[in-house]
Amino acid sequence: MDITLGEDNGFFSNCTVLLMRMILAGGTEITSIDTTRSFSFYKEDPEEDVYATFFKPFSGRRYETFPMHFFWCHERYSNLPLEKLLPWTNDYFQLSDEVLLASKDLATQYAIDTNRTAAVFLRGGDKVTEVPPIDIQEVAQTVNKLNPADFSSLLIQSNDLSLRSALIELITVPIRIVTIDEDPGVYSYKSHLLNAMNSHQSRTQFLAIVHLISQCKEVMLNSGNVSFWIVLFRGSMEGVTHFFVPPTFYTPTLGS
Repeated sequence: MDITLGEDNGFFSNCTVLLMRMILAGGTEITSIDTTRSFSFYKEDPEEDVYATFFKPFSGRRYETFPMHFFWCHERYSNLPLEKLLPWTNDYFQLSDEVLLASKDLATQYAIDTNRTAAVFLRGGDKVTEVPPIDIQEVAQTVNKLNPADFSSLLIQSNDLSLRSALIELITVPIRIVTIDEDPGVYSYKSHLLNAMNSHQSRTQFLAIVHLISQCKEVMLNSGNVSFWIVLFRGSMEGVTHFFVPPTFYTPTLGS
């Protein structure tokens, strides 16, 4: 069976659609995955296959088929059927050795011990219908409850610099705060539409940061495709705090 992806949106939005297509597709063995008509905002060569560039070769095996919905990235992550999702993601979305090495290099560069690091990832409100504004006070209160004896670093990442700054100002717990520099286009609304992330280096670092966050001892995040994939790369909800705000454009189905 051939899987062709035609959606052309954000990187992890495309990944979510691709995952859903795989799970819902009929047939048996998956023989090929074609993303040459997708991810156009994230590649220099229009014919590049981003999937093959950033993910390892897959087995072709089909796992359990079940009714996955694209909007699960905006659901309560504690209600996700991870036992059904993970066989797919662990096979078809294994990050490449290059991305994993970049993640390791970032940990070294920024002196991040994932076993002693709490990470906060907040998608800003640039897409307010998908990611409603978050209560930054609630996030800060959760961070400030961390025991400094258990953590050496607090990694804070967001595509919204004002949101990141507001959180940092509210943090009182004495833990070293780290932010990792990203491509300047990450911080501009709809920057991906202007090819701000089309260089190989920018994309590799972006994926490496997402992987690094997923491996931290504690992870705090709001909803969105990036957060959804942080949970999938992590492989569990253990140590994850999800600041859930229902989006306005649909009714959640996995639980309230």
